[in-house]
Amino acid sequence: MPLPNFVIVGERKSGTTALCHWMAHPDVYMHPREDMNYFIEDEILVTTTWRDGPADPQRWDRTHSAEQYASVFAEAGAQRAIGEKSADLFFWRPAHERLVRLLPEAKFIVLLRDPVKRAWSHYLDELAKGDGRESLSFDAAVAAEAERSARSAYARLHLSYRARGYYDEVMRDFLTHVARERLLVLTLEQMSAAPRETLQAVYRFIGVDPDVGLELAGTRHNEAGDTNVPRRWARWPVVRPIAGAYHNLSASLIERLLSDPVRRQRAKNAAYMPFQQSGKRLKMSEATRDDLSRDLTPHVRALEEMLGREFPEWTHTAPQPNAGHAAR
Repeated sequence: MPLPNFVIVGERKSGTTALCHWMAHPDVYMHPREDMNYFIEDEILVTTTWRDGPADPQRWDRTHSAEQYASVFAEAGAQRAIGEKSADLFFWRPAHERLVRLLPEAKFIVLLRDPVKRAWSHYLDELAKGDGRESLSFDAAVAAEAERSARSAYARLHLSYRARGYYDEVMRDFLTHVARERLLVLTLEQMSAAPRETLQAVYRFIGVDPDVGLELAGTRHNEAGDTNVPRRWARWPVVRPIAGAYHNLSASLIERLLSDPVRRQRAKNAAYMPFQQSGKRLKMSEATRDDLSRDLTPHVRALEEMLGREFPEWTHTAPQPNAGHAAR
């Protein structure tokens, strides 16, 4: 059974889902399950029930193997490029060594984004998942991030709005395990501005013809503005089960009636409105935006130094007065 020879490893809310859907290339097999995150400890992955304490890396080693991982790709054919998308692997440090241990020759694609906008989009996504994942306001969640992450690996994985923007620190760790030539770094802003060219760059990187399989480049997927978040009163104990039942019933009906993913998502957003509201109605406070910008800007500058490129498209990171890059 084949193993992947490329993986889209992250970052969350930075275009990984869109890129995955764009790759309609005859020589590319993309695993249909998105964000399986095989290389992350199972106990902190999919649950929305809060979990304190650390994850167990030894348990991961006992219960995971290259053979088991390869079995997930049993449906892959004779395509030249076999891959998957798991948007938490870049941020989750223990995954780095596991990736290169099981995939010693694979290539890795990292998508990044203006870290302030990424943090807000990530928050909306978590808020939409219910109280088990996020129940605080964004201001409070950012203020509580360090404390929550220190006592809970679950929170560190799912609720690291600020720390996931420390791109330079994560990249430095990743590059201790992966040679630079096996890594392609893109940005969501680059994808949005030049979708076909970006997809062609991906195809060249993974070794397939860059002039075919471009039909879906630029299509929209999983955007934060399309995210619904619970209305405050919908979280009341007496209302929550009613809202849950209505949500499940309407989702089931829409899944049966509509096959197009964009129309399906729009229909769900409209149907959920009695108990949810559009994420577009919520706004980040200027104080928190300024705080994040001041904190994250030096990390952007350090990443620029590390990679030898600039990120002028990240307009929410503030220029440093009287200075060039942070390392100079």
